Amino acid sequence: MTIFIITLFPGLFDQLLKTSILGRALNNSLIKVNVVDLKDFSENKRKSVDSPPYGGGPGMVIEALPLLRAVDYSQKQLTEEMPKKKPAKVILMTPQGSLFNQKKAHTLSKENSLIIVCGHYAGVDQRFIDIACDEEISIGDFILTGGEIPAMAILDATARLLPDVLGNPDSVEYDSFSKDNCGMLQGPLYTRPAKVNNFDVPDVLMSGNHGEIQKWRWNQSKNITHERRPELTDENQQC
Repeated sequence: MTIFIITLFPGLFDQLLKTSILGRALNNSLIKVNVVDLKDFSENKRKSVDSPPYGGGPGMVIEALPLLRAVDYSQKQLTEEMPKKKPAKVILMTPQGSLFNQKKAHTLSKENSLIIVCGHYAGVDQRFIDIACDEEISIGDFILTGGEIPAMAILDATARLLPDVLGNPDSVEYDSFSKDNCGMLQGPLYTRPAKVNNFDVPDVLMSGNHGEIQKWRWNQSKNITHERRPELTDENQQC
């Protein structure tokens, strides 16, 4: 998979792309990430890409034309790299988007390429959305200063689902929200030592009885989900 990220602040991604699982995936060519500086597609001397909104109001709006040029550049780069593939899906990170979840991460991980656009300021010109965007995505009902952190979340959540990115593929199967976990939350985890400040590891996990261990974990998962995210229990009654 190849992902282009269009942003006003490309330096924010430097450390992320060097670190941990995502860094190893890039080093092993399991994924390619290209960070595109939106300011490079400004056509004025100040390299600005924002203007006040028509009709008045607070804040500044990112102009449509620099965004369109940046997406066009990214699509052309992808065509050179993968000439027989369809154009990349273009995603705008915005509070007005549909809510991102694990199901969406799995869907995006099946794409050959993505272009993720980081919104900023008061938002982006609607004409860019109408002309070039395939989907608008939000990571939650709160406001951040820009779309960079949400883009990082989507990048990380999607990349870890790609083949060979995680050392143990079973890790994905038993994640919270995963299909194999019936879309519910993961239960509690324990590791060494067996006692911490008079808190012991549950006996069943030390028993070696894998059937009982699996049953215990399943019950813990159901109880935690019912307590903290009851809507997930309702959505997965077949489990």
